[in-house]
Amino acid sequence: MADHPRGDGFAPVDMTSLVIVGNKATYIDNGLMITPRGYAL
Repeated sequence: MADHPRGDGFAPVDMTSLVIVGNKATYIDNGLMITPRGYAL
């Protein structure tokens, strides 16, 4: 975490922020973030 002038360790979030969400099944494969859907193909 980057230090922030407020001292709380959090940086501001605005319209230019990118939030990436996964779960415990998410993994990286060849540079891509993969989250399996949970059903067989």
